[in-house]
Amino acid sequence: MQPHGSIELSVKNQIVIIKAMGAWNFEMAVEFGEQYKALVLTLNQDPWACLIDLTEWELFTPEASDYLDDINRWADVNNQRFEAVVCGLSIQQSLLEKNQAAFTHVETQFCESLDLAYQWLESKFNAISSVGNNGGNRLPNKATKTKFEI
Repeated sequence: MQPHGSIELSVKNQIVIIKAMGAWNFEMAVEFGEQYKALVLTLNQDPWACLIDLTEWELFTPEASDYLDDINRWADVNNQRFEAVVCGLSIQQSLLEKNQAAFTHVETQFCESLDLAYQWLESKFNAISSVGNNGGNRLPNKATKTKFEI
């Protein structure tokens, strides 16, 4: 089966920015997982976060959800510390809260806007910096962007 849906990925200041669009099937989740892991591996093992924009996302199949649980477990052991999620529909938050159970080290916040999500993540990184847990190794203004559409 062909992937269905699309994704835009970028990185700014140790924050992986994810914009999911359309309805996702399992194949799209796998395509996302490959792109996501490759991008995360560029962060040099420093603590990092995700900002997830679901305002144009139309949900996923159960198989895709199971695969995204695996991605969350991978992110958890690969130094993700925070995740801010902006949903367009209340059902999205409900579904994603189930996927969040895969995290053991990641603090998650559901936000009403992208601005609030980014502010929350920045405040979390500032708190880490103030206690010296990230060694001051944030990537200042480094941006990488990838777009993948099917």
